Amino acid sequence: MEALENLLKRAKKINISKIVNAILRDKKVQVYILNLNRYEQLYDFGIDANGKSLGEYSAKTIIIKEAKNQPFDHVTLKDTGDFYKSFKLIIGANEFEIDANTEKDDKDLAEVYGEILGLTDENVQIVIELFKERLGLIILDAITGV
Repeated sequence: MEALENLLKRAKKINISKIVNAILRDKKVQVYILNLNRYEQLYDFGIDANGKSLGEYSAKTIIIKEAKNQPFDHVTLKDTGDFYKSFKLIIGANEFEIDANTEKDDKDLAEVYGEILGLTDENVQIVIELFKERLGLIILDAITGV
């Protein structure tokens, strides 16, 4: 019985908010989340945060994209890579926001293409599962003292 009481005492001391923030500050987690937006959505499928297609390239751009060995059957918003490199995670208390420099030449990519920064519902679920897994392990370690 004493062992169970000790586990409960340890569980009460756990600060979930602090753990979530620590997970968000993990560079590997940040890169993973950003890559869901950059590559899983934009590069691989050419979709915005709502799952909506960004459109198709013109015939001229298709030739250029083929020469660069890049996808040409949908808009990827990747040419030089500067836009993709500018992606960063803004971390709040228990949330995050994806930000990037959307200014390119004489246009704003976000104005032209809409909700390009952010995750689809499917990718949000992937992040939730990642957090559940990590939270579970951290909480288990904290409670058992392993």
